[in-house]
Amino acid sequence: MALDLIARKSDKKAPCSENYFPIDIKMYDALFSMANPKKDFPILYRLEDYCKDTIIYFGELNRFKKELIKLKREKNTPAIPLSELITFIEFAISEENDLYAVAD
Repeated sequence: MALDLIARKSDKKAPCSENYFPIDIKMYDALFSMANPKKDFPILYRLEDYCKDTIIYFGELNRFKKELIKLKREKNTPAIPLSELITFIEFAISEENDLYAVAD
C-alpha cells in the first residue's frame, strides 16, 4: 500500500497529464520521524493520516516545497528520496497543478 501524490488540475475538464509520486510506508515513517517540531511542517502533517485522502492546493505548493527543503537540509537521510519528491513538487508548481494524496 502506498500514499500516492497525484499532480493534476483542480478543474477535471482541464487538459493535463497526471503524474504521481508514491510514498510507501517506509518513506512515510521516515518523513514523519524527521519532521519535528510538528508546527514547522503544517502542510506535510496534513498527510499524517496515511489512509485519508487530502488535497494540497497549487497556492500551498511553494510552502510545501520549503518544508521539504528544510527537512533535506537539516535532517536528510539517504533512506528517503527527498530530492525526487522536491523535483515532483517543482513539476506540479510549473504545471500549476494541485496535489491529491490518495491511499491506494
